[in-house]
This record gives sequence, structure tokens and C-alpha cells, in this order.
Amino acid sequence: MSDHKYAPPPGPPPLAAGSSGLSSRSDEDPNQLPVYSQADVDALFHPSAALAPPTYSGLSQPVALPQLNTRFDSPFVRAYSPAFSAIGITQDDWLAFQDGLNAALIGSPPLQIVDTVGKVSSGSLLRGG
Repeated sequence: MSDHKYAPPPGPPPLAAGSSGLSSRSDEDPNQLPVYSQADVDALFHPSAALAPPTYSGLSQPVALPQLNTRFDSPFVRAYSPAFSAIGITQDDWLAFQDGLNAALIGSPPLQIVDTVGKVSSGSLLRGG
């Protein structure tokens, strides 16, 4: 182990190419507005293509995921579209995702019981609501 301790480099970090070199020195007039270069404006309002989100070649058409019935917490039908294989989604991966989605969407049994009891006590279950 060395006895050397880290020391930051002297002075401010180097300026990026095209930067205005704005500083916060205490001897500057605090009421003076900063001056921005065209490079600063371009960096703020015209982000480079490197910052753009990546594009993906996906499916040519959407894939529908039907639910078992019309209830909001109804699980989705377990199915796999062969079109997924063209974009690298295996059947095992898709069905695992779908099982997780179904587990998250369906209501918990205790809450379903409370919901049913509430409907019975309010009479809405008897009226068909």
C-alpha cells in the first residue's frame, strides 16, 4: 500500500471545444448576464444525433393481447405470436413476461372477497351490478 494521497489537478478543468468559458469568479459583476456562444445555444436547443433515442426495427404490425373477459383485472390469454421470433423474443421469455403481467394485474383473492362482500352488503350484487 502506498502512502500517496490523491490530490486534484491544479486549476479549473479544461474547457470543451466551442464552450463560452463562463466562470463564476468572485471579481465579476454579479449583475452582468452571462454571454453564450452559438455552440452553447446549439448544444442546448439542437441536441446531437448521439443523444437521440435509438431506433429499433420491430414488428410490422401490433400484436393484440386479448383478456379472458371484460373485467378490468382479468388476465390476458396465454399466447405467443411467431412474429416475436423474428425480433429475438423466445416463447419461454414471452410467456414468462405474460405470466408476470397477469400476476400483477389480477386482483388478490383477499381483496376480491372484500369486493364481493361489499357488493352483497350494498345490494349491487343482487341487482346485477
